Order: sequence, then structure tokens, then C-alpha cells
Amino acid sequence: MSDKPNSETPPTSPSAPPAASVVSQAPATEDASELVRLRQERDTLSSIAKARESRISQLEDENKRLKFPPTPAETKKASWMDGINEFFPDDE
Repeated sequence: MSDKPNSETPPTSPSAPPAASVVSQAPATEDASELVRLRQERDTLSSIAKARESRISQLEDENKRLKFPPTPAETKKASWMDGINEFFPDDE
């Protein structure tokens, strides 16, 4: 085998993908200030949606609390051993 390159196929140079040329030649339609305004608007809408979800959760919790009041705490049941001292008083 020889060390020289194959002369039948010329070396190819890497070219840019077709989409890159379209993007680089396209006119700029939006400027930076409009993008900043759109981002701020998106953030505002996001914070409004979070506040709305939080309020809905609070109202659902209150609705559940009002519909189903907590059950009263059960008193401790007397054990069968509690009354045995009445029958067998301590000898003092």
C-alpha cells in the first residue's frame, strides 16, 4: 500500500449546513427590547398563574374544612384496671 492519498477523490472542505445560511441571511425581525418585553410579560403571566393556583388551593382547603369539620378528640377509654382499686384498697 502506498502512503500517498488517493488521487481519484478530491478532498472535500466542510461547508455550512443549509439552515445556517438561511438564518444568517434572514433579516432581523425582532429587536432586543421587544424580546425583553415579551420575557417580562411571560414572567408576569407566570406569576399571576401561580398566585391563582395558590388561591384555588386555599379555597379548596377552606371548603374541605367547612364541609367536613374535624372529629372531636376521643377521650381516653377507662381501662379495666382503673376500677380494681375500689374493690381492693391499699392496706396502709
